[in-house]
Amino acid sequence: MLASPARMIIPANGMQSTRLLFMGSRAQERYYRVRFIPVLPSSADSFDQSADDQQAYKNTLAAQVTLLTGFGTLLFVRPDKVVFDTRLKDEKDTYSVHNAGNSVIALDFVKTCHVEITTQCSAIAQHYVLPGRTYTFTKEPDKVHSFVLQEGRAERTISFSTT
Repeated sequence: MLASPARMIIPANGMQSTRLLFMGSRAQERYYRVRFIPVLPSSADSFDQSADDQQAYKNTLAAQVTLLTGFGTLLFVRPDKVVFDTRLKDEKDTYSVHNAGNSVIALDFVKTCHVEITTQCSAIAQHYVLPGRTYTFTKEPDKVHSFVLQEGRAERTISFSTT
């Protein structure tokens, strides 16, 4: 995995693009956690700050708390030949989503609502189902489960009632 640029400066209220290039075999799907870790500027980091600017910045830190925020994401590298094969199974006490394909699928906007009181819903969630894995819903009385199944760019809404 190659990232460009290798280092970046993101000013307050700013944004910066980065490019990630995968250069390996795509026979099977791969997963990466990409993290952006904050650092305090120093002359060795080539942040284009003069020594006076760095000293002034350090002086402001002496009397206050500094919060540095890092962030990250998951990167999915799909195989050359993607096969989506999602199997939905409705059983007595459970409803399951099995990924029999070779690439990750997403269950987006997952929520459970009361059948009669439609404003009484769980928090919305998102789940990824890796190849060969199953996500299972436990059926509850008087509840409706719903989600958007995402297979690549294709989407379909699915809901099932447990009454």
